[in-house]
Amino acid sequence: MSSLQIQRPQLEEKIIDRVQATVLYNTGIVNFYHGFDQPKILDRQEMRLQFERGEITLYEWIPVKMKFHALIKDADFEVIKDLLPGSKIVYNGEGQTKNKVVKVRFVEIKFDQEVTLEYGKAEEKQNRYSQLLIAMLADQWNWIKDRKHQRIIDGDNAIESLRMAEKATEMAQKILIQDLWQQQK
Repeated sequence: MSSLQIQRPQLEEKIIDRVQATVLYNTGIVNFYHGFDQPKILDRQEMRLQFERGEITLYEWIPVKMKFHALIKDADFEVIKDLLPGSKIVYNGEGQTKNKVVKVRFVEIKFDQEVTLEYGKAEEKQNRYSQLLIAMLADQWNWIKDRKHQRIIDGDNAIESLRMAEKATEMAQKILIQDLWQQQK
């Protein structure tokens, strides 16, 4: 794990407005960045998941929109289209690309299409947030009424999240202190 925080320049008051943490989950690296250096109208949240065959970008803290870009077999693409009806689809490249082969990590990947699929609408944000809050409260209420109910989010989730946040903050503060010390030399 590594982390970094950046203080807003040219202010007497110490305001940390950009933070970053890199975490290793199993064998995958996840990079988190959050900055407050744009006006609210430009504020956005994106999560990008990368795979050998493509990537998925999710938009907003609680995803309401998705962009899927991949090298895919026709049969698999039909399944995805059925799961995400009404998606906007862009066929990339030169028309149909049946039976193409590329190498990634020294392994051949066969695909029929290079496609980009967009699903969801940013306007759904408030509805999705409301649904999530209602579901979380219902889950907790069910646990209060019946302690045998298996909660989706429990105290262990909260403790682990706080532990990771504290560790990242501690690491970032060391970097900031070292950086300030170097500037004073």
